Amino acid sequence: MTIAFGTDGWRAVIADGYTMSNLDRVTQALADHLRTTAPGGSVVVGYDRRFMSERFAERASEVLAGNGFGVRLFNQSTPTPLVSFEVARRHHAAGVVITASHNPAAYNGFKIKEQPGRSATPETVRTVESLIDAQPVRRGALADVAIVAPPDDYDAEVARLVDLDAIRDAGVTIVADPIHGAAERAVERLLAGGRSRVVTIRAGRDPYFGGVNPEPIASNLGALSDAVYREGAMLGIATDGDADRLGAVDETGEFLSSQLTLAILVLHAAEQPGAGGSIVKTVSQSRLIDRIASERGLEVVETAIGFKYVADEIVNGDVLIGGEESGGFGIRTAIPERDGVLSGLLLAEAIVKSGLSPTSLIADIQKRYGPLVYDRRDLRIPPVAGLPLVRSIARTPPDRIAGLRVVDVNSIDGTKLCLEDDSWLLLRQSGTESMLRVYSEATSEALRDRLLDEGVAMATGGR
Repeated sequence: MTIAFGTDGWRAVIADGYTMSNLDRVTQALADHLRTTAPGGSVVVGYDRRFMSERFAERASEVLAGNGFGVRLFNQSTPTPLVSFEVARRHHAAGVVITASHNPAAYNGFKIKEQPGRSATPETVRTVESLIDAQPVRRGALADVAIVAPPDDYDAEVARLVDLDAIRDAGVTIVADPIHGAAERAVERLLAGGRSRVVTIRAGRDPYFGGVNPEPIASNLGALSDAVYREGAMLGIATDGDADRLGAVDETGEFLSSQLTLAILVLHAAEQPGAGGSIVKTVSQSRLIDRIASERGLEVVETAIGFKYVADEIVNGDVLIGGEESGGFGIRTAIPERDGVLSGLLLAEAIVKSGLSPTSLIADIQKRYGPLVYDRRDLRIPPVAGLPLVRSIARTPPDRIAGLRVVDVNSIDGTKLCLEDDSWLLLRQSGTESMLRVYSEATSEALRDRLLDEGVAMATGGR
């Protein structure tokens, strides 16, 4: 079986592609890479709450130990950002997380973390892929692995980055929803001891994730919306299966898009004393970010879709904050890793310190910077058809869409048609799955929907 890594790691269906023997092959390839780049180093191994994740983590640890690495395996499930933090803090050669992140329950996966506490770079991934089956698997014994409890250091790091006392003292209610994933009761634990109240739902381990995918998007957060309404909460915070992505709902139970969430986080970060540097956003993020940055005299860097591109900018530049459409956010003063719990707490801090409800804060932002609304449609189109189509639109773009003039064509990732009124339409084909995504942001819902209709027509031959 050919093994290929996706956007962030290797994922496959358990007992189909994701087997012990295939896991051995991937882990051996990582060990071969590390013998060249970090001989004699150590590796930390974590895992999520999926079916057999702890056993898969033991197996990967045995292979790493069999290759002469010192291995520290956590004795319980942990959020992926904690593993990344441990890689950076304890100077491990690498980290491994057994997780399929937000994928359906049938999947499991293998994420690689490296210095300085980030996801593996594309160069590392290509090297590991090229080393699969280059050497026979060397497997040691679990007795050669140090099995350790997750340290308390990460809670202290979150407390350094977030004004937890401001949230605790606000006297608000927050609902936390880990969707049965690795975040467990982290928000509740970190905010304990004040006037505010945290209600955690879906905290127990359930390898089926309650019948939904553990992805914090609107279609999976009905339970969170209901709980926010029932509890009279200010905010609902949801994290994905390995707790590196954030989804949120406002006090009415309405989903907050990542575009609006990033706008709140950017404005809050820009208002802090000494704020400076650039703001990084992926190509599908909101023009609200550009408007806020322009007012504050901050540079905006736009990247391809995927947090690894945001992480590159955080590692190599002076970045205040960065974010992607799928709910991944990172800040300059932390490791270059997305973190759902940290981002959720920063969102709560921003709202509490604004003195407004989430809906009022969003209304204020849109009043100050202009209204923009966003949506996305997903089309089942294979890469062999979608990739050439998207490139052809970039080569011969239309002069106008929905009556508006096309003023720029952005080909950073897919084809983004920028219009004269700041609206835009983006068509992007996945390179690994049969999915072509059509994105749009516009100055009204009617215009946004018309742009999406026209984008779908382009993608399906109606252009």
